[in-house]
Amino acid sequence: MDDLGTIGDDIAKEVIKQFETNDLKGKPVIRSNGVKEWTVLAGVVALKNGKVINTISIATGVKALPDATIKSHSNGLLLHDCHAEILAFRAFNWFVIQECLKVSNLDRSDYFEFNDGHFNLKDGIEFGMYVSEPPCGDASLELLIDENDEEWRTHTELAGGVLRGRENYTLKGRVRTKPGRRDSPMTLSKSCSDKLAVKQFTSILNGVTSSFVHPKGCYLKYLVIPEDKVDMPAMERCFHDRFNPHPINHMYTLNRLKILTTKETHSFAKEQSNQPPSNTSLIYVPKYNFNESIVNSVKEGYYTKRKSVRKNGESELSRYKLFQESQSLSGGFKARSYFEWKLTNKEYRKAKEIAKEAIGAWCCTATDDFDILKNDA
Repeated sequence: MDDLGTIGDDIAKEVIKQFETNDLKGKPVIRSNGVKEWTVLAGVVALKNGKVINTISIATGVKALPDATIKSHSNGLLLHDCHAEILAFRAFNWFVIQECLKVSNLDRSDYFEFNDGHFNLKDGIEFGMYVSEPPCGDASLELLIDENDEEWRTHTELAGGVLRGRENYTLKGRVRTKPGRRDSPMTLSKSCSDKLAVKQFTSILNGVTSSFVHPKGCYLKYLVIPEDKVDMPAMERCFHDRFNPHPINHMYTLNRLKILTTKETHSFAKEQSNQPPSNTSLIYVPKYNFNESIVNSVKEGYYTKRKSVRKNGESELSRYKLFQESQSLSGGFKARSYFEWKLTNKEYRKAKEIAKEAIGAWCCTATDDFDILKNDA
């Protein structure tokens, strides 16, 4: 039986240790005027028999990409969503690809094995996530009410019944986009609350890794949040109540998150409302000593205003690079483009559609497609 009295602290300590004790590119800074930046820290941790094994991935970040930029510049090269939780999941999927490549090369993986025509997570392994702030969106609305944020009392309903950011934050249980500033360009990226809720059903595999890894076991079991920043009724509403009226029958199954709290925090956590956020995101996979610093959705130093991605500027976590890295694992394909290839992953697509229908609303970001054989960007 899991010792839920300590497991939240154990997960948090493991993630924070990786962040604090390693010399990593992309950490927030104390600016020249003495002002300390803040950021959200998130990490995916592996456990066995209720005990932490190690950290799979960590990430920081608070930014999301405007939809217009995806349309005009991406071609699979830009990271749409640089919120910490989402980057940590993308880094987890990069890790999955590396482990499956080891198995395909007849090396041993501590996590995956190959049988019955696909890769499988080994028995007994579970996953938890620590996040230093409540996920944006429905799970954190009560905090906004406490702040009495007048700026967001208006109401704009987007395609599919999705609400924009924090607008009309008194409406509960609704799918929302990433908040951003009220005067910022529109992002259609859904909130971390909503993406986490859907992952209870689709697993934490993404569209690439789900094409060759069976979802069994690849779910997030624990979500750990600092106790002074969590509203448990909001968490229950966001991650449990919204699915309750909807029977779900599929090869993917609903795996409900266990919400845990901790007193642990990190050195660049938000301490006051007027503290400036870091514009940089950090990505780190300890086992492979993989570390990237991300600015404006590309590797730091590669962004220009004239063209968003210079040659070799795309992150290893971009959809283009993840797809490239995994081509030998996906069993071959007959498709001209990434979008066309995604349509062939029918079970995963069906799972996402069922989850979106159950959660009550959704809208899609701009199509971010590229030639799967060649990309000239």
